[in-house]
Amino acid sequence: VSAEFANNNIMAKSVEIIPSFVAGTFAFYSTLAMSTLLQNKVFRISTGTLPPIPTMAGLASVAAGGLVAHGSSVVMTSLQIQSNIGSTRHVPWRQKSSIGIAAPDINIDQAVHRLQSGVQYMRRDLNNLVDTFTGNPVHALRIATLALVTFKLLGGRFWAVSPSSYTNLGSFARASRSIPARMGYANPSQRKIIEAAGRKWGCHTCGSRMVLSRTRD
Repeated sequence: VSAEFANNNIMAKSVEIIPSFVAGTFAFYSTLAMSTLLQNKVFRISTGTLPPIPTMAGLASVAAGGLVAHGSSVVMTSLQIQSNIGSTRHVPWRQKSSIGIAAPDINIDQAVHRLQSGVQYMRRDLNNLVDTFTGNPVHALRIATLALVTFKLLGGRFWAVSPSSYTNLGSFARASRSIPARMGYANPSQRKIIEAAGRKWGCHTCGSRMVLSRTRD
């Protein structure tokens, strides 16, 4: 096997990983966004809620996000495998154009059949995934724990998943450089210092670095 073929094969496998990675990442952050929305609209939880409720809500959200991300990656990988079934041989993506392999003609019926097959495979994989989690809770616990540890190691703060409070530190706050919003907490000279910090670190409520934003705290 030539070095060029080996390198192309590695690059092809790397490209095949990208859809699963993107699907998992999107699923994780979508889960956190949905959690923030539900906390705000339904449960009325914010960063100013009595501790440790925001932290517990964040722990549950990140754990759920890890499980959803894992499931999305598994389903995407399965769909990729199914899409490759039927090919006569594997050709690295970079070599496809160089050896002149033409793309097959696909009519409407074939496209509909592939779409229906993809939906069936997706349903099957989701059912299998749910059965795996319910039948093997240790596996689900392992994935959730990995998500929690990774989130924390990357600098995440569980309580910050909750929506920002206007009467306490917001979800963008850092304890070492944030001041809770309250009446008369700064004189004019102190406000200049706070505005300078805001330009650098952003508002702890909304994350904006615009000093003239409506929520200037």
